[in-house]
Amino acid sequence: MTAISNKKVKPSSTANEEIDLGKIFGVLRDSKKSILAITVVFTLLGLIYSVFATPIYRSDVLIQVDSKTDGSPAFGEAMAKEFSTESSAVTEMELIKSRRVIGKAVDKLNLTTSVVPDYLPVIGKGLARLMHHESSATVARFIMPADAEKNIYQLKITNADTGEFILTDEDNSNIKLIGFVGQPVTEQGYSVLITALKGVNNDTFTVKKLPRFDVIAFYQQSLITAEKGKDTGIVEVSLKGQNRLKTQKILNSISENYYSMNADRAAASADKSLEFLNARLPKIKSELTDAENKLNKYREVHQSVNMEMQAKSSLDELVALDGQINELSFQEADISRIYTKEHPLYKALIEKRNDLLAQKIRLTHKIDLMPETQREIIRLTRHVDVNQQTYMQILNKIQELEIVKASSSASVQIIDTASSSTKPVAPNRILLVIAPAILGLILGVLIALFRVILNNTIVDPQQLKAMDLPVFALVPKTPKSKKTANTVLAEIESDDISIEALRTLRNRIFLAIDHANNNIVLLTNASSVAKSGKTFVITNVAALMAEAGKRVLIIDADMRKGKMASALNGKQANGLSELLSGKNDLKAVVKTSLITNLDYISSGENAHSPAELLMHNEFKILLAWAAEHYDVVIVNAPPVLAVVDAAIVGAVVGTTVMVGCYGEDTLKDIEQAKQKFEDNDVEVNGFVLNNVIKKTSNQAIFKKY
Repeated sequence: MTAISNKKVKPSSTANEEIDLGKIFGVLRDSKKSILAITVVFTLLGLIYSVFATPIYRSDVLIQVDSKTDGSPAFGEAMAKEFSTESSAVTEMELIKSRRVIGKAVDKLNLTTSVVPDYLPVIGKGLARLMHHESSATVARFIMPADAEKNIYQLKITNADTGEFILTDEDNSNIKLIGFVGQPVTEQGYSVLITALKGVNNDTFTVKKLPRFDVIAFYQQSLITAEKGKDTGIVEVSLKGQNRLKTQKILNSISENYYSMNADRAAASADKSLEFLNARLPKIKSELTDAENKLNKYREVHQSVNMEMQAKSSLDELVALDGQINELSFQEADISRIYTKEHPLYKALIEKRNDLLAQKIRLTHKIDLMPETQREIIRLTRHVDVNQQTYMQILNKIQELEIVKASSSASVQIIDTASSSTKPVAPNRILLVIAPAILGLILGVLIALFRVILNNTIVDPQQLKAMDLPVFALVPKTPKSKKTANTVLAEIESDDISIEALRTLRNRIFLAIDHANNNIVLLTNASSVAKSGKTFVITNVAALMAEAGKRVLIIDADMRKGKMASALNGKQANGLSELLSGKNDLKAVVKTSLITNLDYISSGENAHSPAELLMHNEFKILLAWAAEHYDVVIVNAPPVLAVVDAAIVGAVVGTTVMVGCYGEDTLKDIEQAKQKFEDNDVEVNGFVLNNVIKKTSNQAIFKKY
């Protein structure tokens, strides 16, 4: 026998082939039932969820953020500019979500107290809503003692008509508060006020005291702020919740708190300026009085000295300069709280003051050239006028700021208070049905494709060709209804599709025998388990050979679990094991079947050490006799991976054929079986793929074979 190459070709080489869209479509069509089942399950789950899901409502408010000028324009451009604040929409949106704003709403509405009705898990809440048996409780105040160890309590309705309830801790042991709706209860360090209670007797609620920080953080994340349009200054603030009215209350409280904070912030600048001016007023008044006293005293000493026209003009100019410088000093005191000295406005103010000071210095030099008496009277009069002017400026400023403070308002306006539609924004029930249906369809398709990709069993003859195994035939699976016990299908259903495939196998075996050194054919399982339908293949192909006029002998060399005698409606005893062990002679073991031209030798009773019996010379003598007296000799052997029997028989036969089961035998087992034959210097001439299930994805296979 010619030795063959041990070089193996891995089945994975087929991965490089082009994608066959027709095959993919065939796989999906073959898996249509599983895909449909998964799609239906997901659709039903989506439908159930859409029915029981709690509705979510959306409330929103509109706030206008704009430039705000405090006070009246009658006070002048400088005053208006001083208290003008330009509000940034982005900044205001962050302020709306600040802890200061949200925290006030949390405290006012007692949002740190969570009250949840006790429903059945998962579907209870939806079921109660559908049956209009929803329970609810509004806890306006719930204060626990500082040393309370637990924050979970149970509220139970004891009398729905009178509004009586009982509040206990989680273990129903430590505290027990009994009260009525609308009446505060204060006992054992607890203070409880329930303003609304809806339900029937024995309905219960779980009451939790949540950390204030966590509740604020939750609403900071839940609030959605966005500017409507670009640079419009119109900010929309929205909030979603299960309770429509409660959501509106929360959003209204937040917007009101923000408005109040903005108004307080608008008046803060005027407060600071008033504080500064009120602190300066007593000092200026004292300086004015002192200056007037000095001027009067000087006039008395010098007997009412009068100023000349030139001196009077210089004095008026000097007083005006001092007034402007004082005005800039007031402005600098205010602007220094808003800007740094590097700001353009601050730099412009300093530059203007420096110009005024330079003019004052030049005028002072001019006055110094006058007579001493004139100089002194100018100096004293100037002090009086400047202090008087400063005093009047401060009084006017204080009056203006008082009016500014009284008339100050927020730089924002609440255009629309919180409102929401009675129609929930979620869940989208149509989407909840369509989306799971699409997801189920995609998942079903992926599972079908992955089952093909991850399937390591033999389902395509190309996989066998990749291992250099010629495919002799693809035998379709025969319904069990056609497989009658102790009968050969080829005799009773000669036109069955599997029998047609076995006729192809018969011809391929004849062709192989013509090129072999004898007419003996070995058929064995490709896997380690005898489940490939090998007995069915052997009996029916032998019957077809006999039908073609060939004298055929079947030798059941599977002396462990041979079933040939049963398949041919014969007896198991007095078979091959008895012949090889010397208990019977050749004439006693060769039996005639009910099929013309077909004889067989059963495996006999279970033999001890079957492999050793096959290695005896008597077995070779039997094969030589059979080859001489029959046209075709078919030897049945146990799986080659399980025992060595098939390799022993393969060494003395002319043709070796493996039988595998479609979708059952793995490529690894087939490759190992082939390798085991090759290791024993046995060439595998062909492969029979049995129990092939005809599908859309493998229709092309049947056209080729």
